[in-house]
Order: sequence, then C-alpha cells, then structure tokens
Amino acid sequence: MGLSSVAAIALQGLREQAKNLEATAGNIAHADSGEYTPQGVEPSAVSTGSDVDLATEMLNLTEGELSYRANAAA
Repeated sequence: MGLSSVAAIALQGLREQAKNLEATAGNIAHADSGEYTPQGVEPSAVSTGSDVDLATEMLNLTEGELSYRANAAA
C-alpha cells in the first residue's frame, strides 16, 4: 500500500468523522424538538485492494489496547 493510498484512507476517515460530528451536533441542537428524527451516518467502505475490513481491524486494535491496559493495571 503506497503513501497515496494511506493518505486517501486517512482523508476518507476525516470526512466520515466530520459527517458524524455534524449529525451529532444536529441531534443535540434538536433534542427538544418534538417531531425531529435523530440523524445518523452510515460509514462508507474504503477500498484497499484486499479483503481486510479496516473498520473492524481498527476496532480490534482499540479493544486490544484497552484490554492490555486493563490487565497491566490489575
């Protein structure tokens, strides 16, 4: 995977998070509105040219890190 691929994936992640923040801000702003339906954002797939699901791998990485820290602190 080249540097341009990594940069494209990072940029896509930033765009996804911006959409997520926008939806969350709207949900908070309209929390008292009676007829407002909360908005959500569906993540889009990023093609890496392999069968690896980057979102799943990032969740696994985060879970592993948290588990390691919890066990190290015990």
